[in-house]
Amino acid sequence: MQIPSDDDWDLGTYTFSQHDLDIINKHRRDHNRLGFAVQLAILRYLGWSLSDLKHIPDSVISYISKQVGVAPDVFPLYAQREPTRREHMEEIRQTYGYRNFTLREYRFLSNIMLNFSFENGNYMYLIRVALDELRKQKIIIPGMTTIERVVWEVRQRAEEKIYKMLISSLSVEQIDKLENILSPMPESNKTYLAWLREVPGTCSPDAFLKIIEKLEYIRKVQLQIDTKGIHPNRLRQLSKIGARYEPQSFRRFDDPKKYATLVAYLLDLTQDLTDQAFEIHDRQILQLHSLSPIQYQKQLRLQEVRRILLTDDIDVTSAAFEVGYESLTQFNREYKRFFGLPPLKDIRTIGLHAKGNLHESAYAGKIL
Repeated sequence: MQIPSDDDWDLGTYTFSQHDLDIINKHRRDHNRLGFAVQLAILRYLGWSLSDLKHIPDSVISYISKQVGVAPDVFPLYAQREPTRREHMEEIRQTYGYRNFTLREYRFLSNIMLNFSFENGNYMYLIRVALDELRKQKIIIPGMTTIERVVWEVRQRAEEKIYKMLISSLSVEQIDKLENILSPMPESNKTYLAWLREVPGTCSPDAFLKIIEKLEYIRKVQLQIDTKGIHPNRLRQLSKIGARYEPQSFRRFDDPKKYATLVAYLLDLTQDLTDQAFEIHDRQILQLHSLSPIQYQKQLRLQEVRRILLTDDIDVTSAAFEVGYESLTQFNREYKRFFGLPPLKDIRTIGLHAKGNLHESAYAGKIL
């Protein structure tokens, strides 16, 4: 362990009270008084013992020596006698009420950190919390390997419980569907997971249809998960893992972690997609209200012709004439401008995804 660098020290916090100085000045020899004072300052404000530190900035030694009234260059003499340092540490412990880190304190810290682990799984956050808790309880901080072991153990216990809560109700069929998310889509190298992560695009009826299709896919997994006992922050952290990792990474997870992460991601994604759908719907409604009657009629015709092409066995020319277009060139131009693709390419693109959902998706687009 290392204390902060020179620039990170707040020297003002290392000021002694008169009571402290009275105890410090009971010791003979300047280097013993300065060494005792440094040990007290380090333990009180950092929670560490002097033996854990590899370096103490000169500015710190100078600041403490001025309070004690001795020269700072005598401090190296203090390091020459290990028994003296141990005796002083024991005196400080008894005088100021500090406790050594024993098995009892190990269990105490584990119980406290388990509660924090249910709220946040971030490793560095838990390390900081553990150090703060030990300082507040006036427990002398042990080596960092011990703190790391405590944090690793409690985080593991918390994760196992969270995973169990998320996957305990899953059926064999649901697990198969979760596995399928990591598999390639038909006639494509793209996995369903990659497809679900795709950004819908601009605020348009086409983007709305893509969102509806994804929501329908997730709905078929039939997740009915009770998350009341899981802290929302933990669900978000799991969801972020699901949004970031590639399928090959998921396959390296053990089953509980893999399925729990996918469940958390799908639950979070469902909410995000729903919010996006409402936002697109609201913007489209506002856009329609701002249209002239002719523009409004044109959009309705384009939505209707798209529905016909998706649901009926009919060619593009016949569909265009059916909704009132007299010029195929005009129809192709307006269709591409509105949907972003020519009619045939647009319909083929949609058809690469679940054909069974096309009628419902097209109807949703018509409502827009």
